Amino acid sequence: MSRIFKKILIIGTTLIAILLFYNIVIFTITNSAYSYKIILGKNTKFDSLFNPNFIDSISVTSVVGNEYEQIYFYNYSDNYRIVIWNISGFIGIDLSKNHLFIVDDLRSVVFPNKNYSDIGRYTLSSRLSPLVLKKINVYAEKGMDLISHEESKYFSYMDISSRGIAIGNKEEFVIKLESDEMIHYNIGFINGQSGFQLIIISKDQGEIIEDNLFFKLFRLQSTQIRSAQKKTKQSARPDSNWDLCT
Repeated sequence: MSRIFKKILIIGTTLIAILLFYNIVIFTITNSAYSYKIILGKNTKFDSLFNPNFIDSISVTSVVGNEYEQIYFYNYSDNYRIVIWNISGFIGIDLSKNHLFIVDDLRSVVFPNKNYSDIGRYTLSSRLSPLVLKKINVYAEKGMDLISHEESKYFSYMDISSRGIAIGNKEEFVIKLESDEMIHYNIGFINGQSGFQLIIISKDQGEIIEDNLFFKLFRLQSTQIRSAQKKTKQSARPDSNWDLCT
């Protein structure tokens, strides 16, 4: 083997090693930036969203997140879990244009790298990258039951029983709730002065959430309430955005 060839081989191997090391460093830094960490000292940030009549019965258990998103976990009474997910990358979304799609199996929604939280009866996961959307599309499995819904430009709400939902689009999902059983959820989307929040209410035990619990616990801005139009399965317009899409 000639000296020139040996030098070329050494240089090539060195360059490959440097490139590999660079990619590992970039991957590690990127993942570290988007991975969830325990957040201390901001437990009361979203207390103003709650109805003051119920705030004494609501306690924050933990807060996790990163620079771009934060998830607040609460307990209400002895049997309810509340999640408030603040997402800075959901900007300028018109919540009156939400759509609900039906899919055969949510297990087909897989994130190659993800953040993951176990809420008890269901798991909550998200793409390990900035969560960015221009429109809210919700995907639920066949067999789900959409009980009622509301939508306006700044507020949207679903009362739904399902094994879970995914949020995003067919090309790129960003958030997923999943369970092995049918669970009754109250799910709200708020695009307000404090940013964008995804709110999830579920029960530790039992199947049915108390009627209108979401609207009892949360103090929505009057403009959001006035502009929201409530629909049930009996009164929903055929062209309503939350009607089922395929």
